[in-house]
Amino acid sequence: MKWIFSVDENWHIGLNDCLLVRIEADLERFKKITMGQIMLMGRRTYMSLKDGEPLPGRVHIVLSRNGEIDKPGVYVVRSKQEALDLISQLQKEEDREVFVIGGGEIARLFLEETTEAYITHVMDSFMADTNLPDLTKVGFYLASKSPVYEDEFKYYFGHYKRKESLMDRTWDLEKIFKSDEDYLEEFNRVMEEAEKLPSYEGRLLDSSESLLEGLRFREEISRRFTKLAVYVHLKHDSDTRESKYQNYSAQIQGAAARLGALSAFYDTEILAADWELIEEYMNENKDLAHYRQFLDRMFRNKDHILSKKEEELLASFSEVLSAPSTIFGYLDNADMTFPSVKNEKGEEVELTQGNFILFMESSDREVRKAAYEAFYSSYKNHNNTLASTLYNHVKASTIEAKLRGFGSAREAQLHGTTIPVEVYDSLIESVHGALPAMAKYLDLRKKYLEVDQLHFYDIYAPLVGELDYKVTY
Repeated sequence: MKWIFSVDENWHIGLNDCLLVRIEADLERFKKITMGQIMLMGRRTYMSLKDGEPLPGRVHIVLSRNGEIDKPGVYVVRSKQEALDLISQLQKEEDREVFVIGGGEIARLFLEETTEAYITHVMDSFMADTNLPDLTKVGFYLASKSPVYEDEFKYYFGHYKRKESLMDRTWDLEKIFKSDEDYLEEFNRVMEEAEKLPSYEGRLLDSSESLLEGLRFREEISRRFTKLAVYVHLKHDSDTRESKYQNYSAQIQGAAARLGALSAFYDTEILAADWELIEEYMNENKDLAHYRQFLDRMFRNKDHILSKKEEELLASFSEVLSAPSTIFGYLDNADMTFPSVKNEKGEEVELTQGNFILFMESSDREVRKAAYEAFYSSYKNHNNTLASTLYNHVKASTIEAKLRGFGSAREAQLHGTTIPVEVYDSLIESVHGALPAMAKYLDLRKKYLEVDQLHFYDIYAPLVGELDYKVTY
């Protein structure tokens, strides 16, 4: 359900059942938006329509406790529930939107069901006897606004959306933990249990049973900790500016380093044995087959596993080594701000990382250019920070790779995915070999778009006209 109203600076909408002002552009907008849809109103609003006649091309639902209105396309209901039932029935017959058009009491009555509002803001104040609540104070935000126009009065068009209306598109984290309190309780339990990991040191290879017991305990701690980490990661990603979840994220990073130090002996102790002994234990105890892939990968990494003391030291430095990535994450997702830009309709829209690609796909080159320059100028303002974090990330990766006996950070990264460096290099060479085809495509795009010079903001511009598709996820 949506509202459509004209308001003054104090959210007043009428006096003596009449509009405060008549702006032709506003009336045209009202007609365009509501045409073919369902309009919900009170009896006094209906009677204020021209000559008390229904507006053509629209369904009218009038909430009134008395009297019938014998007009085609007009339904009279006695209660809110009756109105909702009728709307449901009408929408089953034909897919139509519902607009509350007046008055103030009806708008408030259906506020809970309202998810969007089209508001014409007249930049003046008037005597009035009817008003609406300020939508920004009842859970809505201004999603977009037009430029300011001037007729007899200055005005602009605003499009509001309810903040909660996006909740059905977000993840339900209560399926992981019902509350943050539950998360904290489990976090404390896991970290307390993890302190028992060193009790297996020196006896993992005593028998197949002791190896199985030690691996199971480590896996259980890892599984529960991963659940904690996923919860915090998703909570943090929901709003990276929220200090509470920034602290939780730091807590998880610190805990991961602690777990790494507590379990550092596992790899060195198991790798001190020959693979033949591990194979013998797996043949002896069939339950160990569950860990075959894990153990096989461990032995494949044998040349790059350090001593117990060295592994403990590296684990304790894990937060420091990952700091560049963490810093960039906060800058990119929390601190980076982008200006508003105009869309094809001339409306001011806040530019975000999420809608940037939509601007790049605009058929209006000026819109694309403005969005592109605004987006990347925000990153340019942080050139020094970005360069520093990248430099330190490369340096940290190179140092760790060297400590583990790899020829390069690239080799270390590829080793974890069992991809030989030669395969990676071959892929790069293949891409380079196909560059002439890419150049040919760009020349074709330049020619089709009829531009003197092709810019990056032209790469996603549509080449096919009369095609308007939207991805709804």
